[in-house]
Amino acid sequence: MSEDRIEFEFVQTNVYRRRPCTLCGGATDKVDILTEARWPCGNILTEALGGVLRVCESCLKAGNIDERLELRAQKLEAQAVGMRYLIGQLKMPSFEDWLAMSERANIAWCAQDETGSRDVYKKVMEDDAFYHVWRQNAKDRLESGEEPRCDSNPEDLDLPF
Repeated sequence: MSEDRIEFEFVQTNVYRRRPCTLCGGATDKVDILTEARWPCGNILTEALGGVLRVCESCLKAGNIDERLELRAQKLEAQAVGMRYLIGQLKMPSFEDWLAMSERANIAWCAQDETGSRDVYKKVMEDDAFYHVWRQNAKDRLESGEEPRCDSNPEDLDLPF
């Protein structure tokens, strides 16, 4: 073990959001003082946190820092085993499939906005013929320059036509 100890200091922030804790894998509360240290060693742990080691208030309060760090290391090792098991086992939809489903959901939201019916949303999502009618209506409106009849902005729809 190195004789150089990593010294933490208090860092003031004016952005109140939760931030990841290096020790427990949890997060800080939305606080104005963080407990952080810079760690220049390039490893995956600090790359995910931008080279910053951070300790949440719960870990500080518990005080058993080395025990918590060891527990976190054991959890990460177990996660790595699980991740390696998944290699070659995942059947994933394509990005293009995701884009198509995203477009369909946008069309369904417009249909729901226009009709006020959640049932229409479900039908657009489940019924291909019904979806294609609504998609064609959206395409025709965009091509004619007509304002959309739903709350969605045409630029937000990301339609590929």
